[in-house]
Amino acid sequence: MEKAKSKKKLIAIIAGAAMAFVLTVVVSVAATLAYFGDRAAANDTTITMGSALEFKGETATATNTMDVVGGQILPGATGKVNVVGTVAQTSTKAYFRVKLDIAAKDGNVDLTEDDFTFSNYTIAGTGITGSLVEYNGYYYLVSSGTDGSATLAVVDASAGDLEITVTLPYQIDKTLTNDVAGEAIVIKATMDIIQSEYVGTTVSAVATEWTAANVGFTE
Repeated sequence: MEKAKSKKKLIAIIAGAAMAFVLTVVVSVAATLAYFGDRAAANDTTITMGSALEFKGETATATNTMDVVGGQILPGATGKVNVVGTVAQTSTKAYFRVKLDIAAKDGNVDLTEDDFTFSNYTIAGTGITGSLVEYNGYYYLVSSGTDGSATLAVVDASAGDLEITVTLPYQIDKTLTNDVAGEAIVIKATMDIIQSEYVGTTVSAVATEWTAANVGFTE
């Protein structure tokens, strides 16, 4: 009797162990299958940026000539500012503008470009065509139009360094009073260039982009 019981118990143990083994194998295989996979890496791609836009020497040269009466410059006198800058050779085409800032040297009186009347301004340079249009204090090189909707002209320095000369004739306001007597007046000229692609085509649109770009200059 004892032998029969021992035999049944042994069979039960063997059966249980076999079942445990089967369950272990099934669980193990299921877990392994969940992590099958693969990955393939693509080669790196490269973007090469275009040529920079720069003025040679980083500064423009300005000269000023005036009508002088009896050794004095008086309200109503006329003059002319010539500004010369050279765009370094580049394959990147650009838009161009120039600005004049006018102030009393010691700051004792309030003088601005509004106290000067500018007219008949011209621009010259190899291959440059168009005229200058005033917008928010800047003079933009345009191919057509006379205001903010004017179409900008492109400056192309791909053939070599490009010298640009801007001539700005002016007259000092006749209504200036004794407050400015003896004052030294400083006229500061600034030339700007910016890429012509992706910034618009009209003066007003590009002026907005120029301010947002903030590449060393502000509107």
